[in-house]
Amino acid sequence: PCRKLSQAVDRGDILDAEPFLLDADECHETLLLKAQMAAARLAGRVAAGIEQMWPAALPQGAGSYWPRWSEQERVVDFTQSVDAVMRRIRAFGDLECTAAVNGISIYVHRARGWQQAHAAEPGALVHASNLAMVVAAADGLVAITEWSLFAPDATTARLR
Repeated sequence: PCRKLSQAVDRGDILDAEPFLLDADECHETLLLKAQMAAARLAGRVAAGIEQMWPAALPQGAGSYWPRWSEQERVVDFTQSVDAVMRRIRAFGDLECTAAVNGISIYVHRARGWQQAHAAEPGALVHASNLAMVVAAADGLVAITEWSLFAPDATTARLR
C-alpha cells in the first residue's frame, strides 16, 4: 500500500494499494519482480490522483508482519517431500539455502525436483554430471544445478 506518513511505522492511513496474485511455484526472484512492478503501477496512480486520494485515505485494519526467517529455515531437509524441498529452495532463491549432501555442506542456489521411486537414503548423492548433482529426497529426486561450497556471492557452480 501507499500510505500517509505517520510517526509509527506502517500505521499511516492508506491512500491506495496494488494487490497481485502469487503462483503456487512462486520464487523469491519472481515475487520481488512482481512487487516492483506493482509498486510502479501504484506510484503512477497515486501521483495522478493524490488530490482525490488524500482526503479519502482509510485507516489500516488489523494486520501482522511475517517474522524474519531463521538460519534453520534456510536448511534443506531431504527427508521431506520433493515439493517441500523445492518450496524452500524457491523461497530463498538468490539468498540460497544450505544442504548436506553425503555429509558435505553446500549452498544451494537453484534446483529442479521430481517425484520418482528410489531406494537411496534421503540426502544421498545418486548421480553427478559435470557440476550438477542429483540428490535423493523422501519421495523423489532433486537436481541441484547451481551451488557453491561458499556463502552467497562467492564462487559458484552455474550451468549455462
